[in-house]
Amino acid sequence: MTDRKAVEKALREQRQRLEQIIEGARVATWDWRLPSEEVRCNDRWAEILGYSLTELQPINRTTWKERLHPEDQPKVEQHLKAHLDGDTVLYECEFRMQHKAGHWVWIQSTGRIVERGPDGQPVRMIGIHLEISERKQAELELIARERLERELVALTTAFVGPTTLASGELLQQTLAKIGQLTNADRAYLFLADSGGDSFSNTDEWVAPGVTASIDSLQGIRTSELGPMLSLLTEAEAVVIARVADLGEDWALLRKDLERQQIQSLLLVPLIDKQGLMGFVGLDAVRQQRDWARSDLHLLSGLAGALVGALQRERVLADLRSSTERYDALALQSRMMTWEIDSDGIYTYVNPVAKTLLGYAPETLIGHKAFYDLIPESDRAALKAEAFALMQQSQPWSALLCPLLKADGQRLWTSVDGQPILGADGSPRGYRGSTLDVTDVQQAERQRRKAEQALQHYADNLERLVDLSNRGLEPIDEVAALLEIANEALDMAISETGWRRPNKPYHRLIRLPTDAAEPSGLAARAVTETLFADPDQCSDQPQLIGGDLVPKPIRAQGYRSLILLASRWPNDSSPPRWLLTQLWSARPRTHLSSAERELLRFISQRIATIQHEAQLAQDLVNAKERETIGHLASGVAHDFNNVLAVLDANLYFLRGFVSSKPADDESHQVIDEMTSVLGQAKVITSGMLALSRAGGVPLRPTPLEPPLTELSDILRMMLPESVHWQLEIEPGLSAKTSAGFLQAALLNLALNGRDAMPEGGELSITAQRKHWPGYPTLMVGELSAGDYAIIQVSDTGSGIPEPVVQRMFEPLFSTKTQQRGHGLGLFMVREFVLRSGAGLTVHSSLGRGTQMQFLLPLA
Repeated sequence: MTDRKAVEKALREQRQRLEQIIEGARVATWDWRLPSEEVRCNDRWAEILGYSLTELQPINRTTWKERLHPEDQPKVEQHLKAHLDGDTVLYECEFRMQHKAGHWVWIQSTGRIVERGPDGQPVRMIGIHLEISERKQAELELIARERLERELVALTTAFVGPTTLASGELLQQTLAKIGQLTNADRAYLFLADSGGDSFSNTDEWVAPGVTASIDSLQGIRTSELGPMLSLLTEAEAVVIARVADLGEDWALLRKDLERQQIQSLLLVPLIDKQGLMGFVGLDAVRQQRDWARSDLHLLSGLAGALVGALQRERVLADLRSSTERYDALALQSRMMTWEIDSDGIYTYVNPVAKTLLGYAPETLIGHKAFYDLIPESDRAALKAEAFALMQQSQPWSALLCPLLKADGQRLWTSVDGQPILGADGSPRGYRGSTLDVTDVQQAERQRRKAEQALQHYADNLERLVDLSNRGLEPIDEVAALLEIANEALDMAISETGWRRPNKPYHRLIRLPTDAAEPSGLAARAVTETLFADPDQCSDQPQLIGGDLVPKPIRAQGYRSLILLASRWPNDSSPPRWLLTQLWSARPRTHLSSAERELLRFISQRIATIQHEAQLAQDLVNAKERETIGHLASGVAHDFNNVLAVLDANLYFLRGFVSSKPADDESHQVIDEMTSVLGQAKVITSGMLALSRAGGVPLRPTPLEPPLTELSDILRMMLPESVHWQLEIEPGLSAKTSAGFLQAALLNLALNGRDAMPEGGELSITAQRKHWPGYPTLMVGELSAGDYAIIQVSDTGSGIPEPVVQRMFEPLFSTKTQQRGHGLGLFMVREFVLRSGAGLTVHSSLGRGTQMQFLLPLA
């Protein structure tokens, strides 16, 4: 028992000594119970982190992990796992933990497993923490110094190589690096100006958020630098920690520095044998700072490197200036001087080779023979000629020699050379010059080409003159003109036609006459778009090629097209344009001035021919209208006399049969005669209006009465197989002639009836609508706006397109010769033109026809 007490006493004393040692060594201890995650620590463990032990209780593994630096966690977990897995005898790791004040504390942690469970798994682990922040800071400062030295070596080395300060790129990078390494706000270079009595800020780097000052620091007089210049001239650095503390002798300079918001300043002079070249400096703007020796050391190293670079640059500048004067003379002459050996290999070439041929001299000397630069097609003949002269030691005199440049372009040169003879008179090579004469050759080729084009143009003009003297029919002469255009411009297809604004395109002719549409409906739509504004290409041929050719046209194999618009001679507003277009599968990139003039002449000649033909046709039409008018006048007056008698007798008969029963057939006969008489009156009214010269009397007319009257007439005339419908917008009025309108509508309705021999639907609708300018008018000229629109629709056989183009001509009938007289639609046309209206036509074969009258609103 006594021994046991003695042992316990010894253990207590040993434990007390251990605690004293730990406390004296200021070692933090931890005891981690793994199953419960509980951690027991001493006061020092919490003190390292700025806490008391009580503030952190209870302590577990989470308490430790929450304060562990995120960047160190992977490393700590790796070391800890290695020890727990038995891979290491001790757990050792250095990491950062967050202090209560917010900063980071460096910890060296050491521990080991002291207890394992029956299954061999770790149960308890103990260890210590040592604060090593000061040691780490010293290590970091050492690393920073070493890095600073490496950066200084790198910076100064960069200026030793073949570099130039003129570009500013290297210097700007260097100033940025210096500023960042020293945590300065500005880094800059001042150099003495040419006169030596001022300095200018040539380069500057500023930290983000700091205002640049370089623009305001140009041409600073030496007198403004005061005592600072004196120090720099004496090769002393200027170190100012606080600008505000500068003495009175620095007063003027202090104000200038404060104006630039400079609080601290560090300058190092650049001095050579001739004196002060400039200075390099650092500024602190955002807060005052004490400059470290490392800052001065780094800036002094840069200053030394800059002095060497500036001196070297002066020498190189003088050398470059001399070389540039020589090269300028050589380049101006475009003459390459050379020497070759007896095998034709270049042994010398001057720098003009680079400009002339694109080859650096070193790539030719010893590597290429003069004939290697000659195009393969000419190489054998020119090589044989040159070597024949070499064998006879004869000079080369103005040899015309094509050469290939490095980029593959062909160059024409004139070569002169003299033989180089050895002491024994044997040929050793040739020495001479190569002169660029490409411009001369190109001028000669252009002259020959221009002569050929002029001759071609003259031949075509002769053909045009001969053509105009042959007395051809207008359409044949137009075809011959297009044939000349196709041949002269090497185009596959040509076409000409005319159009007015808001009018469909009307083709006159296409050559070859059996040629298909260049690209079907797609090409037509594209052409319409291109000619939407003819003023853009008025008498100015437009060549479209390459990717500018619309895709639908390229898909048909066409690669270029030429477009030209010519104004119809003496045409009134709105203008009529002759549109000429030529298509080719061959790509074209250029139209010569002669080709443009020829195409303009052809287009204008076609316009003139068509204008003259139109004048002749207009004269014929006028005579026809005059004849028709006289005939209609006479017939209408005579017919009116007959109708008056019929109307009176019919009135008498109606009274005579009025006493008969309502179902008596005589009433039906009287009604049918009345309807036919009404139709005759409408037709006679239209003929009378047609016979009048000029316009017809127009007055505000409610449309419902005349249209209802017309409907009553039509109901008696239409077969039962035709379904008739009339729709009128209530209160609709228009400025028109009621009788002439009825006659025009009756003609259209009867045409619709005749187009439906098997029956169908016939309708007339009248309503106020806005016409935006389309569909285009077939007859008449109107501006977009609101109109009273009367539409006559049928579901008949439709009208073919060629007939649509001619159906309003006088005496042209859309029916068979036995049924039609060619005056009905002519009367419709005259109604539209004389009443200031408009007419649109839409017809589909097998589906029917719709015609719309656009009448001015009353």
